[in-house]
Formats: sequence, structure tokens, C-alpha cells
Amino acid sequence: MSGQLLGRYIGKANGGEKRPTQHYPRNVNKLRQGRPYKNGKNYRRVHYAMADAVEAGHRISLTYLCNVSEVEDIFKVESRYIKEYGCNADDGIGLNGRWKGMPQEVVVTQQVMRSHAGADVDKGHDANAGAAPLPIDLDDFLEYFEDKPRQALEIVVNGKSCSVWSDGKRILRAKQDRPGAKILIKLVQSSWQTKAVELAWDGSDSQIEGALEAERMVLRARGGDPKF
Repeated sequence: MSGQLLGRYIGKANGGEKRPTQHYPRNVNKLRQGRPYKNGKNYRRVHYAMADAVEAGHRISLTYLCNVSEVEDIFKVESRYIKEYGCNADDGIGLNGRWKGMPQEVVVTQQVMRSHAGADVDKGHDANAGAAPLPIDLDDFLEYFEDKPRQALEIVVNGKSCSVWSDGKRILRAKQDRPGAKILIKLVQSSWQTKAVELAWDGSDSQIEGALEAERMVLRARGGDPKF
């Protein structure tokens, strides 16, 4: 209420405004319910900070900094703003990156509510409780590469698809034709051998890691030295 800035986070939304307005509230609500983050990972720093803000009744504001054209690299634009605003600093204000500690337990404020039967029940307040899970989108695929060394992999985003490159070779291509549709991952190097090798992504990190390993094996078989 004093107007003090407590945290700042910069993110990208390849699929438009739905990620910050839908995915983040859903993840924060899951955290407050004690439910695990996807793929067994710990929640990110921003999730914990937003959960704390909700509990404290603080104001969370969302500002769209810029649009990114198809000829620009959205990762580089994001990185420039993260550096400009100091969002990767370990000063308590910067909220980009993974949470580095042990998983935290978020204590949800308990409220006494009157049921239809007339009994008082304790229930944590959550506007999205029981809502259907959000469909997987291309930003979920891109999130896998958030914390990977950028010198090993280059990500190129182009509208409804993105490509993963290593040492001048395209190794994976992910495409989503429309919101809610399946994301198809093409193993580019493997596809040169016989016919196109394409997977419908199930949303897991393990499937991406398996696809990357398959591409490593192909490159090694050709006498190459994969850098990823």
C-alpha cells in the first residue's frame, strides 16, 4: 500500500497475452493448494513471490513492454530487458530464474465459509479451484530451454513454430498449428535417415530429453561431436 516495489519479473509470451493472464495465476493457485509444479520441478522464483503477494494482499501489475516482430529473436529481446531491469539479480527484487532453495510450503489463509447445509467449514480461498488444466502451448515447450546454456543451443521462434539449433545444425522443430492443438516435435537429423520422425509432445521434459538424445546419437553415428 506504500507503493514500495517488492519484486520485478520479465517474461516472454510467444502465444500472446494468454500466458501471463492465465498460466501464471493457475500456477500460483496450484502452489497455494500444495499441488506440484509440472514435471516434478520446483516452482520458479516468480511463482513464490506472487503467491506471497496474493496472501499479503499486495497489488500485482502487468505491463506489456513491447511486441516482438518475427524477424527478431524473442529470447534476445527478453534477455535484454531482464538485464536492463535487473530481474536476474539475487537482491530480492529480481524474480527471474528458478527457485534455488528447497521447495517452500505456502500457507494459505483459511477462511470460515457457510455451506448450504449450514455448517461452518474451513476452506482456502482459490477462485480457480477445480478449473480444467490449461492446454499445452508452444511457450511450455520453450520453457524447457529457459535454464539451458545458450552457448550449446540456439532457439529460433517463428510464429507458430520454433526450431532448436546446435553448432549450425537444426535438430528439433516444434510446431502448433492453432491454440489448443497438439504440439508436434520433428527430429530433424533423424528424419534425414528414412522418413520424417515426428512426435506428439505429451508436455514432459523427459520426452524432449529423449528427442535430443536421439539426435545426439544420429550426429555421433555420422562422426560428429554434438555440442549439446
